[in-house]
Amino acid sequence: MISESGIRILRYPGDKVLPNVLHGDYHVHFVCLEGNGGFFREKEWITFRQDDLVILQGDVDFSGFEFSDDFECLILSVPRGFMRSMGNGMVWESRGFIHARMHPSVHLSGISKDLIINDLLSLEKRSSQSGRYSVQALVQSLQILMYDIWDVYDSAPAEEEHRLGNDVAGIFMKYQQLVKENCHLHRRVAWYADKLNVTPRQLSRICEKAGGSGAMQWIDHYSATLIMEQLENSDLSIDDICDNLNFSSKSFFTTYVKRVLGLPPSEYREKHSIT
Repeated sequence: MISESGIRILRYPGDKVLPNVLHGDYHVHFVCLEGNGGFFREKEWITFRQDDLVILQGDVDFSGFEFSDDFECLILSVPRGFMRSMGNGMVWESRGFIHARMHPSVHLSGISKDLIINDLLSLEKRSSQSGRYSVQALVQSLQILMYDIWDVYDSAPAEEEHRLGNDVAGIFMKYQQLVKENCHLHRRVAWYADKLNVTPRQLSRICEKAGGSGAMQWIDHYSATLIMEQLENSDLSIDDICDNLNFSSKSFFTTYVKRVLGLPPSEYREKHSIT
């Protein structure tokens, strides 16, 4: 089903559309109902199996998809930028958003599995409605799903903290919070290492152990999210965004955006801005 909002609810193999076909222009969420598969997130091989929720954020590089012959899934695809446009920004700022970015596959069980599948089925029904308030009802249902999903992901860092030990996990979580609050001004690992009383090398090792990526990659992930929001949803000029995010020059801003988003800021805005 495709609603007038651009939200798609699909089933594979019934609709003959695999999740990776939608990825890029859409943020794709799917629950594996049968079978298994895998894909690359950058250079890391990610696997999924029955009852796994997979989130393919549209701006992240995923490739090499493989699906078993018995693969079945329920798919939600949402146009890039739509989540922020519906006023759900506090969800996007959740630490669960970043955890999902780094760990796109998570296993569902118990009440979380039931809630998320029921949320998707509710969206599937609502996407076929055409009444006066159908879009508003669809958006509300989507918000409920997002809260249920991020609730699953938000619990993961707490579980990691117990597994890793208080020192490593404590520094890692403090680092994430510092980056989220300051990446609009500071994008050097050394600045954060100084605040945490560790060396940049120690901080990168802690980040790799706790989160699977180095300290600079976490800065890039948070900064990319902030840049995407401003390019997709604000009326600010690119010069203004460059100034607001404390880049030394427009050329440096352009180089940075091209590295983290894959396109120069003007091209990214043209492709992904909400109309």
